[in-house]
Amino acid sequence: MQREYKIVIPVLMGLESCAGDELLALGFAPDRIHKEDARVLLDLDQDLASVSRAVALCNVQLRTAERVELEVCRFQAKDFDSLFDQAQDLAWEDYIEPRAAITVKGYSRKSQLFAPSAIQSTLKKAIILRLQKARGLKPGSQLPEDRNFRDRRVNYSIMRDEVSLRIDTSGAGLHKRAYRLAHTAAPIKETLAAGLIMLSRFTPFSGEMLYDPTAGSGTFVIEAALMAANIAPGARRTFSGEAWAFLDSSAFAEAKESAIAQEDPDPFGEIFLAGSDLDPQAVKIARENAKRAGVAQLVNFQQKDLFDLRADQLKADFGQDRVLCISNPPYGERLADSAMAQKLHQGLGKLAFYPDSNFTRPGCRLTVITPGDFETDTGHKADKRRKLYNGMIPCTMYHYFREKYLE
Repeated sequence: MQREYKIVIPVLMGLESCAGDELLALGFAPDRIHKEDARVLLDLDQDLASVSRAVALCNVQLRTAERVELEVCRFQAKDFDSLFDQAQDLAWEDYIEPRAAITVKGYSRKSQLFAPSAIQSTLKKAIILRLQKARGLKPGSQLPEDRNFRDRRVNYSIMRDEVSLRIDTSGAGLHKRAYRLAHTAAPIKETLAAGLIMLSRFTPFSGEMLYDPTAGSGTFVIEAALMAANIAPGARRTFSGEAWAFLDSSAFAEAKESAIAQEDPDPFGEIFLAGSDLDPQAVKIARENAKRAGVAQLVNFQQKDLFDLRADQLKADFGQDRVLCISNPPYGERLADSAMAQKLHQGLGKLAFYPDSNFTRPGCRLTVITPGDFETDTGHKADKRRKLYNGMIPCTMYHYFREKYLE
């Protein structure tokens, strides 16, 4: 059994490189960062102080992580007896407090153990029997579990018969930034919006503005503003790891205090983060969300029709040299039919492209995420594509950056 602690960071498929880049920016060494499908692993120094600091820093700072889990053991298991025995050998009493409820969830891929309910019940039984023995309880006695007191979530993954057991340190998903109390239909997830901004290589204060012409509840613009103001997504929320006796809770307080000290939310001259929507209620919601996020003074939301917008006019209106148009156009439950989705795609193309050309207008880039075929609908082949998921919907990110001055 491998007892070396490491952090496991689940991410949306396609955002692994973003989370890896974030970890590098936080100062973690490249050789400690390992990217896998839909997750990133981080090797740690094994002293408790280092583990606690890393867990706290990742929870507070990461914009594209879905949650932060601490792996407590890893071992090989091809049958249920091996799974049970090795799970029971782990000192669960070090990780799970008396009275805490225990929830076991996970998945198995390409392994001989594959029945989720059987795996969950086997692991739960092993944990309970270990805790009963450690706490001097008789076999068969009831182990008190109070979900109102605390819920310790044990997550497992089994890949090619290798079992990883992890304890969640985040609690509520990290995409829950707390600013989006109200939202429009089918909004984009905050973590995905942050990832798309990173994948588009948007750099604040570079002379390029970011504009969302289908802003909805304002997520793209608000996430970009949080980046520009250096406001960490978790600086003002709580995490389940803060109440975990195994970790040093002061690490979370220090990570939050450090993050807040580095914020710069003051207005920075010309506004270069903006968006619009045809629906006046959506504009109202976006403004309210920006206010809750603490960035209302940094952004601009207006009621405008996508089909009236042009890249050159946006640059002139906001006094910027360049513009990145980024959009999650309505689809699925937000639209009645595919014809309207096609029309919206064509409106975005008209905003950004020269007619009958694969070039964007001077100083204009375009990023669109949609489950539809944006290239066919607009007649413009993307410079770069990436497969992503918006919730459970498979989508493609289309990115256009080749611009040209044409007469």
